[in-house]
Amino acid sequence: MLFESRNQERGDALQIVSSALSKNDAEQVAQHIKMFLPFAAIDVVASRNMINQFRAIIFNPIKVFEAYLKNEDKIRIFFQTLYNKNTNSQLQLECRTLLNHIGNKELRIVSPALSEHDAQQIVTHLKKLLPASAIVRIVNSLKAPGQCRAVIINSEEVFGVYVKQMVDMLNLFHPIPSDPQRFGMTHFWNNPCSTVIGYKTNIASLYQSDKLDPKIRLQALDVIQKFNTDLEKLYPGFEIRMEHHKHGDAYLIENFSYENYVSLQKQLKLKDLGILFFSKNQDKYKKTKAELTEDLQEDIEFMDKSRKVYY
Repeated sequence: MLFESRNQERGDALQIVSSALSKNDAEQVAQHIKMFLPFAAIDVVASRNMINQFRAIIFNPIKVFEAYLKNEDKIRIFFQTLYNKNTNSQLQLECRTLLNHIGNKELRIVSPALSEHDAQQIVTHLKKLLPASAIVRIVNSLKAPGQCRAVIINSEEVFGVYVKQMVDMLNLFHPIPSDPQRFGMTHFWNNPCSTVIGYKTNIASLYQSDKLDPKIRLQALDVIQKFNTDLEKLYPGFEIRMEHHKHGDAYLIENFSYENYVSLQKQLKLKDLGILFFSKNQDKYKKTKAELTEDLQEDIEFMDKSRKVYY
């Protein structure tokens, strides 16, 4: 498959265009690109100079490229902070991107070139700190002969483990005020790249539907805004961005850090444990309900209601 770079006739917006293909082949190319590049704005259009031929076009390649650079740096900083906080170090990690044996891009997080002993110490620490799925090795430096580097081979996969844990903790401790019939909010999820956390609603603020009562719309938007504001206050660095869609806006947390991950881990207080226990054990809750404070009852019933939402 060959791709070409083209500028739009009006303006200088760069586009990446596939070679001319049958409509079915072009659609398959577009599907694969969307799978590997979720940030890509892509479509299939008829070729202007070849009859019955079509092309897959990426309309925002610069934005996609910048997003991936940003994602790589986010992953690097996450692991760097994790290592330094837990070892009281000031290690500066680096990004290395390469293609694996089947042609897919892999991001590897590497240490600076060090002596074999120092690199091995970093590998030992990382193996203790990271999930069991992490592949951490020591390799010879290509740029500095005689020196070595510690390498996290599957850094994106390992980062995805932490993101999934953050998603689970957000759903557990900060359940979205779910009301699918009115607001469409259900639960947090993470995107295929595992670098963005978000949730979806059925409130499209730019594409207003006549079917939705304006009062309900305003009420929903107010609830969403308050929920997002509270999260941003609880977790400094969270920046929740709205993404407009015709059938409902999405709210995306693109900036989150290792510090945010640690803060979420510390959310389990005695009150939270009680709420989680009773929300999962409704029979025990009913027996002791009269002995619980009113605010605890509200939290338990809200948590139970959130669990019953069908995603």
